[in-house]
Amino acid sequence: MGKKLYMYFLQKGAACLLAATVVAALGGCAAPGEEESRLYKYMTSLRSEFPYRDSNPGAAIVWGSRVYDDGVRYEGEFNNGKRHGRGKQIWPDGAEYEGEYQNDKRNGQGTFTWPSKAKYEGDFVDGKRHGKGVFTWPNGARYEGSYVDSQRDGPGVFFHPPDTAGRVQKERQMWGMDQLISSSPLDETVAEPKVAPSALLPKEPVEVGNQLADTRLARSSDAPPLDKTPTKPASVAPTTTGSLPEISGIGTPSKTPVTTSAVSQTEIPTTKLWSDPETGISLAFIPGGCFSMGSEQESENENPVHEVCLDSFWMGVHEITQKQWRQVLNWLPEQSVLDDRFPVGNVSWQGVDEFLQAINKRSGIHFRLPTEAQWEYACTGGGLDKFYCGEGAVQELGWVEENSDHRPHAPGELVSNRFGLYDMTGNLWEWVADWYGADYYRHSPQRNPTGPASGTSRVFRGGGWLSKAGVIRATMRHDMDPHRSYPLMGLRLAAPRVLGVP
Repeated sequence: MGKKLYMYFLQKGAACLLAATVVAALGGCAAPGEEESRLYKYMTSLRSEFPYRDSNPGAAIVWGSRVYDDGVRYEGEFNNGKRHGRGKQIWPDGAEYEGEYQNDKRNGQGTFTWPSKAKYEGDFVDGKRHGKGVFTWPNGARYEGSYVDSQRDGPGVFFHPPDTAGRVQKERQMWGMDQLISSSPLDETVAEPKVAPSALLPKEPVEVGNQLADTRLARSSDAPPLDKTPTKPASVAPTTTGSLPEISGIGTPSKTPVTTSAVSQTEIPTTKLWSDPETGISLAFIPGGCFSMGSEQESENENPVHEVCLDSFWMGVHEITQKQWRQVLNWLPEQSVLDDRFPVGNVSWQGVDEFLQAINKRSGIHFRLPTEAQWEYACTGGGLDKFYCGEGAVQELGWVEENSDHRPHAPGELVSNRFGLYDMTGNLWEWVADWYGADYYRHSPQRNPTGPASGTSRVFRGGGWLSKAGVIRATMRHDMDPHRSYPLMGLRLAAPRVLGVP
């Protein structure tokens, strides 16, 4: 009993002493409304200078402040000497971060403000912007969307700075590793800006550890040359190889195709078809031949034009559908539109490889992705339709930004090409088998090329439903990390031979 009384009076005495200290610090009486603010500031300063242990005896969280060797100051929660919990960090140049930490790294929700007053509010993982977030530039421009490794990646909305009348133009955008893929106004009644939306983006700082660096966002690599009244930025696929040259001379084949193709230049061949009885996947026979691959007039990675000769093969009539993917793997990645009739999107190259291994175990057919050369040969009808994957206007051949209503479509609704293949232009981008090499065309073998022996990214071709009609073309080639998926990325199968057909 005596010990309990002793502890009671000791606690009361400490409380009285603390109250007296607070009153003294507040300078006696305070005006109404000031007490809470002044008390909060004082108590905050107390816990910054005198770390306290969390009231939960099982937690190792303490509050304190620390100045690091590079001049960075942190005030907040620590765990075993590491920033862990909520806190605020200030850099010598004025940059600030306030939010959540885990194991000495920004993890969770937080706000990072650069010296220029640009600001990001949203998710962080391992010190990087990762997840959903809002980036606001000093001029009032704002981007709300998805981030991966501090880069815009996926869908988002861009808000232009207010005009003189206070109106704000909004655009629906799609990004791939900080490369603008497509953009379209959300409000068609609002006049568009005098320059391309991507050119309006100010410099966006990139955060590296406790240091800050600036990088300027390059304009969409496939965007056509700007004129005085451009419409919308052109669609471009994400690339890991940097910005590509601007397009010029669109619409004219670079060279007369080599005429040794097995395809008639005046008649559409009779298509020989085969269908897998279990999945319904249909393949068309592609007769071998030679053609001119690449383009001299387009992006640098499409030249030089070179002769390629291929053996006969079989090619998917349609892109693989969501139903077919689920039949083989019993799962389906998240889709922009969920419909069994639609092509499956949001697949990585590695995911496609898993699909191929599974279907080959049960079908008896050696399904595979087409090589880049096979894809372009099949797309162009053996080299005869050099610009698009078929004859006629692009909107008759494929689903692009101008006719897709910003969504994918069921395969086979438009016109096929010379080989009876559908949607090789637009709808979904398509993975091919090859590793990517920007200069591979300069030393590619003539006979059945299969791409570089190794690499860090894989090639994809064709265009998607957000691609600009004036930009996509049969020779266009892009690349992406094989482990990454993308909502507009799909696949089309090929095979060297099929069962029951000579």
